[in-house]
Amino acid sequence: MPKGYRKLTGRPIWLGIKRGSLSKSWKNNISKSGKGLKRSLETRQRMSRSFKGRVYSEETRLKMKLNHKGMLGRKHSEETKRKMAEANHRRIATGWKQTVSDETRRKMSLSSKGRSVSSETKRKISQSNKGKVGSWLGRKHSYETKKKMSNSRIQIYKDHPELKDKLRENLRKYQKGKEARPFFDRMRSKVEVDFGNALQELFKVKLTNTFFLENKYFDYKYNKYLIELDGSYWHSFSNAKENDKIKNMIAARNGYTLLRFSIDSKKDIDNCIKENYKIFQNIFCEGDII
Repeated sequence: MPKGYRKLTGRPIWLGIKRGSLSKSWKNNISKSGKGLKRSLETRQRMSRSFKGRVYSEETRLKMKLNHKGMLGRKHSEETKRKMAEANHRRIATGWKQTVSDETRRKMSLSSKGRSVSSETKRKISQSNKGKVGSWLGRKHSYETKKKMSNSRIQIYKDHPELKDKLRENLRKYQKGKEARPFFDRMRSKVEVDFGNALQELFKVKLTNTFFLENKYFDYKYNKYLIELDGSYWHSFSNAKENDKIKNMIAARNGYTLLRFSIDSKKDIDNCIKENYKIFQNIFCEGDII
């Protein structure tokens, strides 16, 4: 039995044990002994209070950083990849529903109520994030990766054909004039949402977003006008110009006037409205007042 071990009320207590002095089997036993252990609310509150106000030295922070590199320089095994893929398939098959129980959600909600972040904490978070860039900034998926992603999605629909039927039914309901479903709302970018909100607030009109026509969707519709926002990201793909031509023909064939605006940011929205104010005023002058 290692030094520092004794039992009290049936639970192991570790005293003066140095890191690295335990064998792998002992570490496994310690890990198993803690599984399924539920601490009382009073115990959790005491633990929380004991950690509040604790400040780690720079040396300790460096050690913690070096010991928690995550997946840096490592790769998942084939077995782990398979398990992750199966878990993702199950989530998609259930409509991405969370597996957290209602009781757990209630507890999480209660624990978060009334919690506020201090100005000092906000400042520290802001400082720590300055200079950081997204891991995918300036990168693109290779052709092989895109093919794998496409095949994976196709396989999901083959394994769960009800998902495809549900998607088609959702599209039919939307085409009949019903409210947009969350699936289509997720397809809209923040710039698209901000642009529509800005027009509706300025001219007091109601726009139809994500309007479907002949299996193509347009960003906004108002009476006999269709509005498309041509962002630089989506129009960097090779098939973007061909898709625009198809949309132009569909709009003309159905008697719609298609307007296109190049917008990538909030600043572009303001400039676009200023430059085309008279055009928007002529379009919305006889609009439905909200």
